[in-house]
Amino acid sequence: MQASILFVDDDPNVLRALQRCMRKEPHRCFYAEGPEDGLDTLAQEEIDLVVCDHFMPVMDGLSFLKKVKLSFPEVVRILMTGLPELDLAIEAINEGEVYRFLTKPWSDAELRLTLRQLIDYIDLRRDNQRLMHMVHKQRDFIEQLNKEHPQIFDLERDESGAIVLDLDEY
Repeated sequence: MQASILFVDDDPNVLRALQRCMRKEPHRCFYAEGPEDGLDTLAQEEIDLVVCDHFMPVMDGLSFLKKVKLSFPEVVRILMTGLPELDLAIEAINEGEVYRFLTKPWSDAELRLTLRQLIDYIDLRRDNQRLMHMVHKQRDFIEQLNKEHPQIFDLERDESGAIVLDLDEY
């Protein structure tokens, strides 16, 4: 499944630079000029990952990502800023608002690598959820079998652990 990434920044030049950086990547990319456009895109599209600038006029990036976390908790969040502040990074990461903190200007290669790593993480998380769902279904099925046929799991085993069949019963 193709990953979808939303980039949110109030500067159209930054969004164009991100488009150039991502043009050869196999992901579905969306670009929003500010938090309101970003929230609209999140409401309309299935987004896996959000990369958001911090310093924006109407709503800062951390406030935006807090809203994203509340409304779309499965979306992985990255905060990007041109003026890295240690306190901001610590707050964002400790409160679970962001998975990663990146600085501007970014290295295209580093950004693409970071996004690939996060998409691998998202894929693993999806696989884990799918497998857990399957385990729960199997457990429920086994419990139902055990209720309907209480002795189905009562097996006689020999010293090597092999099941002993009493063929005279059949």
